[in-house]
Amino acid sequence: MVWTVDGEDYTKQLLPPNITEFSVGAAIAEMDYAGIDWALIHTDAMLTRDVTYIASCVKSAPDRLLAMAPIDELLIPTDADSAIEQARGAIEVHGLHALKIIPEYAYRATSSRGFDEPTWRPFWDAVTQLGVPIFFTLGSSPLSTDPRAGFIKELWTLRRWFDRYPGVSASVTHGYPWRNFLEGDKITLNEAMWEPFADSSLTLEVSFPVRLGDKFDYPYAECRPALEAMVEHIGPDRLLWGTDMPFQNRFCTYRQSRQYLEQASATLLSPRNIAQIMGGNAARIFGLGDDRASLPRNELRRSTYCWPGSGRPTASLRRGTANPNHINP
Repeated sequence: MVWTVDGEDYTKQLLPPNITEFSVGAAIAEMDYAGIDWALIHTDAMLTRDVTYIASCVKSAPDRLLAMAPIDELLIPTDADSAIEQARGAIEVHGLHALKIIPEYAYRATSSRGFDEPTWRPFWDAVTQLGVPIFFTLGSSPLSTDPRAGFIKELWTLRRWFDRYPGVSASVTHGYPWRNFLEGDKITLNEAMWEPFADSSLTLEVSFPVRLGDKFDYPYAECRPALEAMVEHIGPDRLLWGTDMPFQNRFCTYRQSRQYLEQASATLLSPRNIAQIMGGNAARIFGLGDDRASLPRNELRRSTYCWPGSGRPTASLRRGTANPNHINP
């Protein structure tokens, strides 16, 4: 952000200071310090669409990093063949592990107003055959004047999509846009907001610090009612712990982004359920082999989402036996 006052330029840095130098080595060091087994790299147009670079990050630490593949969303409804080629190249040639779709980028650049429109079908019909999970970052539905209702509308679009492709593993990143659900110092909840997830295998990320870290202090006690509702309405077998590392460093450390959730869950869930959220569910989705959800608490395998800042890795899961006093994002 840059602006000029009385002839003098001013800037404001939103992101944490280490974001421009967040290399694979830095990510692994952070993971080791926080007690994280492995990480899933998120992608976003503002960071990088360089699939070759992302693949090189994974290849440099194949036992610690997985990665989503970026797709140029505006091509999906306008040039499906090119978008399909991007997806196939990322998965089949570069060996990435999932697709990442942000429909809002298509809405901004095209006349598309829903990712279940007929113009998106050729892309979906092709990429759902790749056998990899698809992660959706959703905003408010186009033309919606209420951001809460607009987000729920997008969830219903996803539910219609899922009903068309029920065999595909699909997940919503970042959880709900919790800032839009705030009233004072409370997160407002209602039964209807969870209905798109009912009777499905759709999964949802649990990530509060990056969304609300400037509103609430660690350990984010104000978020517990929302966590309880997620457990009740979606279930611990469909929740995935995530952090947005290193972006969440604006508000808490990587280790704290584990600890708040494990501590909050300790009186809410069984050790097995906690293990599912902290990595077992992600391990299942990516077919990592061992059922990490069945591990005892003192052997939790932790996983989290991260972002490639300027193309750098941002998601992670911890390798090895974790300290039972540590919590994973």
